Amino acid sequence: MVIITNKSGRLGNRLFHFANFIASSMAHGYRLINPCFDEYASLFDATEMNLFGSYPISIRWTPSWFTDRLIARTFDTFSYIFPSRFYPIGTIVLHNIHQFDREGRDFNLNDPGFLSIASSQMVFVSGWRYRDPVNFSKYADKIKTFFTPKEPLQQKISSRISICREQGDVLIGIHIRREDYRSFYKGAWYYSLEVYLQKMISFKNLMEEQGKKCVFLVCSSEPIESGYFKDMIVHYQRDIPVIDLYTLAGCDYLIGPPSTFSLWASFYGAVPLMMLHTDDIPVELYRFAVCTSL
Repeated sequence: MVIITNKSGRLGNRLFHFANFIASSMAHGYRLINPCFDEYASLFDATEMNLFGSYPISIRWTPSWFTDRLIARTFDTFSYIFPSRFYPIGTIVLHNIHQFDREGRDFNLNDPGFLSIASSQMVFVSGWRYRDPVNFSKYADKIKTFFTPKEPLQQKISSRISICREQGDVLIGIHIRREDYRSFYKGAWYYSLEVYLQKMISFKNLMEEQGKKCVFLVCSSEPIESGYFKDMIVHYQRDIPVIDLYTLAGCDYLIGPPSTFSLWASFYGAVPLMMLHTDDIPVELYRFAVCTSL
């Protein structure tokens, strides 16, 4: 049994984190519990009602969210006190990969030692860079089913996409992330609005060369003055993150800074994404690719 004890970032991070463990659990059959998905559980039928079919996966461990959170928090704290990857306490094992996180390395969930304890003991895991790219790709369709937004959310998402598509041939999602990126990674991906505007103009020119009319759907974590994006068809409407995320997943192309938010939209909708690793990267079609795993 594997119990996830830490909350790794916000919605995009949390989706990829949970999905990698789901893929591993589906492939190897160990029981998986993720009480750390609690604040996002109501967005999806599978997570709200534990609709994971015959797979031994759940986001609840006890009848009480408070108890689940308390247990997860306790073992997550212990994982920082005992830094070794495998720390047995009787029949319980603490497993953390904080060293991997600090060094930017991934821990492969197909590790034989990990799978051995996951199938025979109660393992409390803590860390961000748990990955299973092989099984993530293998079970991609099932993962997408689990994380399909609930019907009322889907209606809002579909309506927003339809309104955009009525006005052009190609719908381009622009993910503008500034706010928390002022300091994240020393501000490396904190780009001015002018940078995003220039990328949009470049893409518009590329499509016009093909005789296609562009419509831009802009999602931003902070307000943008109306009329900023001139001489283009732009739909900008701040909404809750899940609607922004899955609206981006309904576009034809995506442009955005390095972020699991953009990557999940690309993965879920099979949408080609151009990631802005630098502010001077030119907009060229060969740079767009669909995310298949993290």
